[in-house]
Amino acid sequence: MKMRFLKGIIISTVMIGIFLGFPLESLAVPNLQLYIPGATYDTDAETWIIHEHDFELWVIGANYNLEDVKFAAAVPTSQDGSIEVTWLDNGSGNSYPDYGSWGPGDFPTLNFTETGGYADDYSAYLTQIANTVPDPDPSIYGFGLDSNFDYPLYAEGDTTKIPGGGILPTDFYEYYIGGFDLSQTVYNCDPDEGFDPDTEIGNDSTSGMIKKFSIKVNGYTMVDFIAYGYYFGKNGKERTTVNPYSHDAAMSTPEPATLFLLGTGLIGLAGFGRKKSRNLKV
Repeated sequence: MKMRFLKGIIISTVMIGIFLGFPLESLAVPNLQLYIPGATYDTDAETWIIHEHDFELWVIGANYNLEDVKFAAAVPTSQDGSIEVTWLDNGSGNSYPDYGSWGPGDFPTLNFTETGGYADDYSAYLTQIANTVPDPDPSIYGFGLDSNFDYPLYAEGDTTKIPGGGILPTDFYEYYIGGFDLSQTVYNCDPDEGFDPDTEIGNDSTSGMIKKFSIKVNGYTMVDFIAYGYYFGKNGKERTTVNPYSHDAAMSTPEPATLFLLGTGLIGLAGFGRKKSRNLKV
């Protein structure tokens, strides 16, 4: 009788998950993660937090060949500032994008601002990627633009909003970083799962790719980063993916208490961590 009851619970849970569209796969390493070398992992917020304005951001892809990956930088609506982004490593050791015809030394640092949207050289960047990513049109992704009280979309023409996770809706900047292959060994960057920030090695590993960026923040006291994109599952169906909110990264100065408020206690994406409530609309 007890076994039949438990079996009924399992079947009901699976059916609810299918109905609601939740991913049912359980992966030792998430499809997407964010990590900041030198940051401290806040166990309450389940986030890597750095208290400096100049730092390195890693976007880590795993398990699948990911496509059209972007990261968003969510910022407080009441603050004005800018964020500079410079490529450090495109996954192959080169400091320029791994799409388009970029070469050593000819890729600019992009300065995203509240008022100007982006630096003058940004138009050349849009032209370059428009030639390599024709569908959807990257010029209307919202690169470097301030979007009041809104959510990033997985792609232009796709009305699916990325999960808010207690961060969104708020102002954000969005940056296209292209595809991720399976040419490197990557680790689950959650210290609770055995990740050591000193060696940058964890207990769980798989094939993936790491792209690294230099981030310089001016004017904002808090920035929260989110990564998202697409992949094709085993059945060939296109699926969206976003980093679990136990595997994200943030900048907060001077203290994280102003950034991270009460946790919701809800189960996070794909079984990783919990969603967090963050007050960026201040």
